[in-house]
Amino acid sequence: MIELLKNCSNGNDVSTYLVIRDTGFKKIVKIAATPVGMRNLRREVGGWGWYQEMRYPKKEEPICRIAQEGGSFLKIELEFMEGARADCRKGLERNHENIRKAIEHYCEIWPSFPDGTAPLHGDLSLDNMIYNADGVHVIDWEHFHEKGAPWGFDPLYLLFETLFLRIRNGKRPSRAEVAIIADSIGVLNRKQELQSQMIDHPLRFLVEFITVNHRLWCDELPAFQNKFPILTFTADRVSSIDTTIRARLKEGM
Repeated sequence: MIELLKNCSNGNDVSTYLVIRDTGFKKIVKIAATPVGMRNLRREVGGWGWYQEMRYPKKEEPICRIAQEGGSFLKIELEFMEGARADCRKGLERNHENIRKAIEHYCEIWPSFPDGTAPLHGDLSLDNMIYNADGVHVIDWEHFHEKGAPWGFDPLYLLFETLFLRIRNGKRPSRAEVAIIADSIGVLNRKQELQSQMIDHPLRFLVEFITVNHRLWCDELPAFQNKFPILTFTADRVSSIDTTIRARLKEGM
């Protein structure tokens, strides 16, 4: 049985399928037939190679491999990973434990290079993590760069994307949500000193970094706008949220 999971979603030229054999064996297949999609699948293979070395160092067989390629076609295959996914629509408060585990996983796995950069996942969201008895597993590496962004970028984006999904319609962050973000930033900063703007203006930092460096993800940012929901916040909204978080951080110092 072959089930279509995603078909060129979020501006991405990649189709994703779940293949289930009669024996019960499962695998994920991703196919692209455009230059952008093929580029992203090659990044996925590279990202899984890096992550497998860090997360599963004793595993010999590659989790992700190129299965077929031609001049205008690329197909990759990945091991299917059993586990549960968090519901990002529940927001930060109801996903607090999942967020905590994800940030601890990042602090444990991700290195920081001498210049302060780190490998970039590029879409670290609750949708792209699987939780099981072995802990957290990050999936979907189509935007991987080995030295893409400052250390801490990915979990910072995870926090604000999850926040956005609850407050996008003009709601204010709750005290609990502000506390989760501020406390998470504190955890990251204690593990590896963050850039000052990531502490003083974390949401503005994300918006500005993505805007200036959008070619890490795609050539044309407007065509990829829905990949970054936080970019839809107005400047005033960004400033207001940052001010609230900064006040909470100062309380904890």
